[in-house]
Amino acid sequence: MQTLEHLSEFIIDTITQSDYPGFEAKAFRLGLPIQYHNAPASLFLKALKSDNIYIQLAALRWFQEKPNQTFSHQDAILNFLKSNDIWLRFEAIKTIERMSSPKENLAVALSPLMLDESAMVKQEAIKAFGKIIRKLKINKPELLTNLEIASQDKNHEVKRKALKALRLIKALQ
Repeated sequence: MQTLEHLSEFIIDTITQSDYPGFEAKAFRLGLPIQYHNAPASLFLKALKSDNIYIQLAALRWFQEKPNQTFSHQDAILNFLKSNDIWLRFEAIKTIERMSSPKENLAVALSPLMLDESAMVKQEAIKAFGKIIRKLKINKPELLTNLEIASQDKNHEVKRKALKALRLIKALQ
């Protein structure tokens, strides 16, 4: 049986072995061996609660590959939207975006992140927000306020994604 200790050791060893000058360990999408890939969600729920950011990132990425497993653990995933770490916020957004049965509360939780200080987080939040709003066919103008603000962003990519999301959402109305 896989334990959090074994999983943690594997992740840290893999990151250490892959290290080189300029290597961004948080961006490293490590491939898990089959025994971890097929492990129960409870192992990765424990990993989400780990103190180690690399273990948390690996757990979020595991949940991204298992969208049917995320719904029952969405509270743990939503907590990462408030993290001080850009990569944790980014990966939590990607995990939410891939949920198989999103609810309106997810769109509400993503809305403030469209105004995040990180362009990377803003772009992913806009993309996920747009997908959820379109999927659920939500027609609430108050939810679009931050998206409209993001459409005026100085960053060209953020602005482009926001305008695209607005265009697609308004096409549903």
